[in-house]
Amino acid sequence: TWNTVIPFNDGYYDWTHINAFYFDERDSSIYISTRNLSRITKIQYPSGDIIWNMGHESESGDVNFGHNLNFSYQHSISLTDADNILIFDNGCYAVDYWSAPAPTSRALEIAVSGSAGNYSASLAFEYILPGNLFGQTAGNAQQLENGNYLITTMGNNGTTLEVTSSGDLIWEANYAS
Repeated sequence: TWNTVIPFNDGYYDWTHINAFYFDERDSSIYISTRNLSRITKIQYPSGDIIWNMGHESESGDVNFGHNLNFSYQHSISLTDADNILIFDNGCYAVDYWSAPAPTSRALEIAVSGSAGNYSASLAFEYILPGNLFGQTAGNAQQLENGNYLITTMGNNGTTLEVTSSGDLIWEANYAS
């Protein structure tokens, strides 16, 4: 998808668009979210060595695993209490990647397992937002102290939801009202 990004007015392509960063001080690693590549990268700090790339298959062949997660144009990245990765999947390619009926945004908690050269990923939690809450260019997901998830999307002129780990909606606030 990197070659389908519309160039800025000055003619340059924003083919990576790193939009989120998380530092895990426990193992001195950095997680970055590369939106336009639909990729999450874990980097060893301070060496800068890439530990792994997870996400959509790319022409470069350097995405090691997680092709089946089907996230696209994601924002926000953090670790949950269970040391899983939490992102807001904007879902701009949801129709192509996971056969959604329309572009669809989700909150995803991703469990990564394995070791060097043999990593795998699975969904530990998924909350699919209704169609009117599709957020094409921004969003956030975070785990609250009570274990619930706070999900914010620019869909429907800005909306925040709190949902439980079983996917029950606790409350919703729309900022256009």
